[in-house]
Amino acid sequence: SSDWSIVAGRTYTVTVWARANQASTKSFNRGYAFFKQGGQQYLFNWPDGYPTDAKNAGKWVRGICTFTAAANESGQVYLYGLTDGEAGLIIDYDGLQVEEKPYATSFIDGTRSPETLTIPTAGVFNPQEGTIECWVYVNDLIKRQTGEANASMLLCIQRSGGGDGIFLRHRGTSAVWEYRTHADDGTFTNLSVPDSYTPNGWHLFSVRWSPSGIDMFIDGVSRGFALNPKLPSGFHNVAYLGCYWLSSYYHINSLIDDLRISNRARTDEEIAAAYASGQPLPVDEWTTYLLRFSGALNFGRGGYYISPQYDLSTVGSYVKHRVYWQEDADQGECLVYAKLDNQSDWTQLTNGGSLPIVEGQDLT
Repeated sequence: SSDWSIVAGRTYTVTVWARANQASTKSFNRGYAFFKQGGQQYLFNWPDGYPTDAKNAGKWVRGICTFTAAANESGQVYLYGLTDGEAGLIIDYDGLQVEEKPYATSFIDGTRSPETLTIPTAGVFNPQEGTIECWVYVNDLIKRQTGEANASMLLCIQRSGGGDGIFLRHRGTSAVWEYRTHADDGTFTNLSVPDSYTPNGWHLFSVRWSPSGIDMFIDGVSRGFALNPKLPSGFHNVAYLGCYWLSSYYHINSLIDDLRISNRARTDEEIAAAYASGQPLPVDEWTTYLLRFSGALNFGRGGYYISPQYDLSTVGSYVKHRVYWQEDADQGECLVYAKLDNQSDWTQLTNGGSLPIVEGQDLT
């Protein structure tokens, strides 16, 4: 790369995505996030393995290096391949990013705005019904009593006409979690749940809404509900995660993980099962947005797109086929499902694999 400068005492994170077209058992050169001949040198780490590892061949993996500069200096980023080389091997690099912060975020072409995480609402949030599920690390800062109601906002969506639409927060004037939905005229329905249900540590918060009622679940158990709630007719273009929509105030000052948004009110059983499984929240046909936060602030990957139906009745007897899709850098969790119209369940596909059809099957 061209030269870039570091300042003594400041912390930097350098990231890059890499993909190898084939596996190799030869030594992979990790590459330098910062290199100055005779000066400071910082190597990339590859937490998910090298791009040339057998498990990663053909996939994008991320190299990460976080360091605190020991002195003011100018240096370069150096990216290599194998130490000894191998015939036919090609390594692609993409999304090189340098950030002055102690953690990695998703790639952005330009300068990232201050730490405000927003989610687009179009095609993601359904004002008539929906469910938001999110793991949150509860600490004393979240539960602090500031004298202001809007102390720690987990998620906030402004309604299309202005003002609050839906939010989930810890109240700064009492020891409760509050889940509130607003109608277009500003009237609202409010749920208050004691924070005694959330001792410090990780907890799964789930809120849902529909014309018949709103509910708040903590760790898979319903802790509050209200019938016939006030609901907005539409939402502003973005939702705010971890802060308030008005000037991005009232940050939670803690960790958020594994966020799932659905376009319908999920059942008690689904919410309880999601918590009890101990696994990342799954993607299904009602999932409109998903954030994994897998070792970095990765953008929403997942969400759910249903393709047009394709008429296979003219094919007759099935012989063979393959299904492919393009996977780009930072899109490692691309999940594709398919089913015939006479099948009740979706089948997950593999890239280069086949549809849920058996050879010789009559498709008429």
